[in-house]
Amino acid sequence: MRRGLIVLVVLIVLAGAVALMTLPRPGGAQNTSPTRNQNTATPSDRALRMVRDEIARAETARANEPTDWLADARAWVTANREAGWPYAEAEARALAFILEIADGRPVSVRAIMRENERQIDEFKTLDADGDGEVSDEEVEAYAAFQASMSDPRRHPYLIERFDADGDGVLGPGETTWMDADVRTQRLRAMADRARIDQWDTDNNGTLSEAERAAGRAASLLRAQIFPDGHVEYVPDPGPDAAGAQAAARETLAAEFGQEVLDLTLARQEMATEMYLTLDLGQEMELIAIDRTTPWEDGPPMPDTGSFDRDGDGSLNQEELEATVAAMEEWERAQSLHIATLAAERLRVMFDAQVQAADTDFDGLVVAAEWDRYREGLLIERDNRLFARHYDLDGSGRIEPGELETFVEWYRAGSLRADVNYDGSVDVLDLEDIATRYQAQAR
Repeated sequence: MRRGLIVLVVLIVLAGAVALMTLPRPGGAQNTSPTRNQNTATPSDRALRMVRDEIARAETARANEPTDWLADARAWVTANREAGWPYAEAEARALAFILEIADGRPVSVRAIMRENERQIDEFKTLDADGDGEVSDEEVEAYAAFQASMSDPRRHPYLIERFDADGDGVLGPGETTWMDADVRTQRLRAMADRARIDQWDTDNNGTLSEAERAAGRAASLLRAQIFPDGHVEYVPDPGPDAAGAQAAARETLAAEFGQEVLDLTLARQEMATEMYLTLDLGQEMELIAIDRTTPWEDGPPMPDTGSFDRDGDGSLNQEELEATVAAMEEWERAQSLHIATLAAERLRVMFDAQVQAADTDFDGLVVAAEWDRYREGLLIERDNRLFARHYDLDGSGRIEPGELETFVEWYRAGSLRADVNYDGSVDVLDLEDIATRYQAQAR
């Protein structure tokens, strides 16, 4: 069973500050094309016509969003929680995310972006009474709520939905969806997109063997092995990096043996995937999250050996039940500990976010101001991602030739044409880029 599922809903793995690079917002001045006859067309019109032709030929697609799950979860929360409960929306969104995983849908970059979008909602939720300050009581209450969501097997909504035998609990056969390796899926989705964006140097939408080999070699150099066996991210490896890596591998093999070297190389491979996604992760963030503060250790795990009270080397039924109860209590305490640390980090960041969101400068951020602040950050984030991935020459706009390149990516089914990052290349991406292209100020 994976225990980190819901923690992933609250905490974001990737971090870092971002430089905001934005295009003009949709709705800018529109171009008025000069008069022309039917046999002539500007390059801009030709590129846009290519997109429209693809839209006309494409199959209808449905937005790849869990709106039905969210509506269902909201309905349950409304029916089962008291009116005005400050954590209603947070609970509904957490439940919708679980339903998405239970449905078997692979985690997409878009799904990860939705989790990032909730960062601002967390600040609003933390200040439960909306008075512009976060009290100790609010931190405690928010942490208790998050801890209560840490084990899906115990949530009444999920019991209602997945308790096939009607015994009131979720047994192993009813929680197979909890075995989904969400952390690995998240990393794979991010790495797949980052790999094609970074390694496709000729911009044809596919990776040749040469591009793949060159990209992998460069990524391995940034996940540098050191002679003591640790792996560290080196953003600028330098010209001697390959030689240093080879020397470190030889040292590890000579001093610790081939088995240790093999384990280190496996860690390097995993680190390479993680480091490959750093830029994309930073571009996706709405705000810079401080992840430098170390996490404090939680309560110690019970010594299960101590429950063998008669010392016979095995656990009888009574001893086994005592062991299980102790482990369950430890899991609850550990969940509360993690949730409390997360809530305290949010409180540290709260004042800065209030200053940014307080548009009337009264020192109090009401719900409408939080929503406007969040919407502004979403626009900045979407423009930043769009510019990074589709403004290939860095001119600040999508040129006709770049739009034609996009169409070629789309025809090839390349992830580079996945404008909405939902893991599918379809007509929704064509419609998105056509809208953005036409909205550019001419």
